[in-house]
Amino acid sequence: MTQHLRRIRDRLLLSNKRRELLSLYQKKLQTKGVKVNQNPEQLELRLTGLVVRQQGKLKIYNPIYEAIFNQNWINSALTEARSATSSDYLFKPDANLSMNQQEYRNYKILLNKVKNYWVKGVLETSFMAKY
Repeated sequence: MTQHLRRIRDRLLLSNKRRELLSLYQKKLQTKGVKVNQNPEQLELRLTGLVVRQQGKLKIYNPIYEAIFNQNWINSALTEARSATSSDYLFKPDANLSMNQQEYRNYKILLNKVKNYWVKGVLETSFMAKY
């Protein structure tokens, strides 16, 4: 899996709302369209780059994403998310990841702060100004 695809996967699986994001993406895969609204889960799913807004509905950005992050992948990820404890689930060493568990936790905390700043501070303000 390329680094770009790992980044999308990690944004989904390492999110505090991973179950909601996976369920929303699953709904998108199973139906013709999910209407776009401004709920935080849709905004976060769009931030992963996996889906985009098109004609008022969520659309999978790239057919390659749909092939890789398919229904089997979602089923597996949802099963693991339900059964794993948060600490077991969040730390999965990757062959290209050269940091210890504490460094990884610090990295995730920083990423969450940046994400929250962008979602709450920049994106929501920008979206609200347009609508």
